[in-house]
Amino acid sequence: MNAITVAALWVTVFGVAVTECGGVAGGPSERCLCKDTANALRLKQAREISVFPATVSCPRLEILVMFKGRRLACLDPTSKQGRNVLKAKRGPSPDLKQKKKNRRNGKRPA
Repeated sequence: MNAITVAALWVTVFGVAVTECGGVAGGPSERCLCKDTANALRLKQAREISVFPATVSCPRLEILVMFKGRRLACLDPTSKQGRNVLKAKRGPSPDLKQKKKNRRNGKRPA
């Protein structure tokens, strides 16, 4: 074989390998913790609530709820309850904290 044929064969094999092994969103290389999510859960029975941001291996924001019997469930972050959990986990915004502090000190907003 001449050098051009070997180079063409190498490029073809390399191209096929890259397209077959490349990760696709939602494909086998996606490693998310939550496969199914619920719109609402009984959070009073929850022992721990964890929020996992989107990463390279999982492009979705995930809310994982562990219940007292070591049962795990996933909460949909776009549902009303999911948004409330995210808001509670993040805490109040810095501007809101400053406004509350000014109100306590008797200062008026500018």
